[in-house]
Amino acid sequence: MNVLRKYIKNPKMRQIIVLFQQHWGRLEIGRQSAEMAYYVLLALLPTLLLLGNIIPLLPFPREQVLSYVEMALPEEVSSTTTPILEQYLNSGNGGVVSFGLLLSIWTASKAFNVFQNVLNQVYNTKMRKNFIVHRIFSFVIAFLLVGMIALVAFLFMFGRYIRDFFEEFLNIQLDFITAFDNVRWIVASLIIEIIMTVIYYVVPNVRWSIKFALPGAVFATTGFLLISQLFSIYVGVAGSQAIGNGALGVVITLLLWLYLMGTVLILGGFLNVMLYHYFRPLPIALKEESRYAIRYSKNALALTVKEQALKRRLIRKNLRIQSNKQAEAVLNPQSKGKEV
Repeated sequence: MNVLRKYIKNPKMRQIIVLFQQHWGRLEIGRQSAEMAYYVLLALLPTLLLLGNIIPLLPFPREQVLSYVEMALPEEVSSTTTPILEQYLNSGNGGVVSFGLLLSIWTASKAFNVFQNVLNQVYNTKMRKNFIVHRIFSFVIAFLLVGMIALVAFLFMFGRYIRDFFEEFLNIQLDFITAFDNVRWIVASLIIEIIMTVIYYVVPNVRWSIKFALPGAVFATTGFLLISQLFSIYVGVAGSQAIGNGALGVVITLLLWLYLMGTVLILGGFLNVMLYHYFRPLPIALKEESRYAIRYSKNALALTVKEQALKRRLIRKNLRIQSNKQAEAVLNPQSKGKEV
């Protein structure tokens, strides 16, 4: 208990506890994670349709594609989705590609819009006022993210064949692709971290430095990898009886996996918010009727008062402002007893 009291009396620890209580009460992790899981699942279906019709048009063996799909998805999901994807690979339709592309981008922008709403709630900010600009922004960001993920997946799946083609027909050595294949998990982690940094920096309607997006990106990337591995181990040990059989088991497994991923995304944004409000300098606040500008320390334990010309400025919400009498008491220690 003495150790606990010591840490609670510590100003920095008290500040962390206050910030945690202030921002944690605003979160609705259960509802927000479920909402994101639903819309991401809705966006996955046309994306699989698109990939299933594009890959047969490319000169690559389907066994290689299926092996990477089985490696990326949990075992319970891949065991059922692999036969469906195999049917698409055996009979690709070029006419479906354009339809699948538009449908996948639209559903991805819808899912991204939900994710943007959730992050704005976590960051305690409002949506962009212009609805058209907001939808275009969601569409463009979703398109770029889908394109980046597709490019990485393409290099993962077909990097060896690209290397063989250039070396055999064009006599160009692409040794970096071989190195990329050897350290693909490290590269994948770095790419996921970059994507998450861009998301935390661009998506919320705030103007913060990019350094406040990095901690959440590292946390989210680590959480993604851990959840994927632990989930695969759980499914492998517990078997299909733990979550159901057939198509129902696939839906339950995928929803639970997406739900946990959404939770990690929200917690990463929460970490960014905590660190931002802990390390940022407090602004000067000036009351309209006051002659004094008052600046508090980060822990609100000390203040400095500077007399200046009377001005009208906006006062930041939730920032405690001392009155003229208390400011004068700081300037004149003899009048310390005067308090409001």
